[in-house]
Amino acid sequence: MSLTSGLYTGVSGLSATGNTMQIIGNNISNANTIGYKSSDYCFEDLLSQSIATQSGSTQVGRGTAISTVALDFTQGSFENTGNATDLAIGGDGFFKVVDPDSGSTYYTRAGNFEFDKNGNLVTSDGYIVQGWSLDENGEAQGSLTDIKMESFTSPPQESEIVTIITNLDADSASNVADLAAAWDGTAEPPISSVNYEYQTTLSVYDSLGSQHDVTVYYDKSDAGASTWEYIVTCNPSEDNRTDFDGTVYQGLLASGTLEFSESSGSITGLTMNSVDPLTGTWTAETVDSNGYFEFDANFLGGPTTIMSIELDLGTRYNGATWENSSLSSTQYAKASTTTYQTADGFGSGDLQDIDVDSDGVIT
Repeated sequence: MSLTSGLYTGVSGLSATGNTMQIIGNNISNANTIGYKSSDYCFEDLLSQSIATQSGSTQVGRGTAISTVALDFTQGSFENTGNATDLAIGGDGFFKVVDPDSGSTYYTRAGNFEFDKNGNLVTSDGYIVQGWSLDENGEAQGSLTDIKMESFTSPPQESEIVTIITNLDADSASNVADLAAAWDGTAEPPISSVNYEYQTTLSVYDSLGSQHDVTVYYDKSDAGASTWEYIVTCNPSEDNRTDFDGTVYQGLLASGTLEFSESSGSITGLTMNSVDPLTGTWTAETVDSNGYFEFDANFLGGPTTIMSIELDLGTRYNGATWENSSLSSTQYAKASTTTYQTADGFGSGDLQDIDVDSDGVIT
């Protein structure tokens, strides 16, 4: 074995040790790098050289080298950053990202994502994160695609049904002979509190997302102990139906009667009427295809902005009789109160927050 070979053997050890120091140094320098996986190394000996000695043939090592540099893909510890789009994978797997310029696909464990100005969920390098869109049942649809916020606002939805469940006091007496006639849209207030037994108010939304209060007034009828009158109203200043402006009927959207069973207190009948503001003539309404009465409102004043809103008092006409739901208006001998009320529709919305659950579903 020559002197040169001996020196080469020693140098190979120094070189391999220097490379391991680089690997260790790289691990240390990336200790705070998001998603970084440390590297490990393995040594191997180089092909030995056979030489002849007085004792016979033997082998002399030619030195050492680094055989492999392996990445450690075991799961690291989780850290809460307070940012909803900072994500981490539990267990095996990678985030799939795409370079928007070249279309090349890459995989990463680094989940420090954010939404860019175009609504794409991107890495710090601008690569777009891939994912599936979900249907209403949470099932994946189609193939992997860019995760992108299509809109940061939601349009308003016009109200189409109001549900009002009340108990009306069976022991109350009639306050006025005709509840609808007690309404005067030109007065302030348009109806006096001495003219009704109970009232309840809820909000509805027009097609532009503006909120309007609809108030239903109730009063015991002179017609019988189990008959009630009701009127559906809004603020007269917000009533823009044609020909109603400046009349006593402004703000009076509908009137009707409620019939209750004297023994059970449940609804047995319901009527609704609409009025012609020019003649004062009341017309009986018929139920729609869902079995509910509808009242019209026009808060925006345009010829195409009339809203037809279903009134659900806890009962619907099934074609033969009035069928009460499990939650229905009643007439019991206790104070009049609102049991439940709600209206569909909503105003326009702006993005307030983003949430990612443990399954990776973005809401």
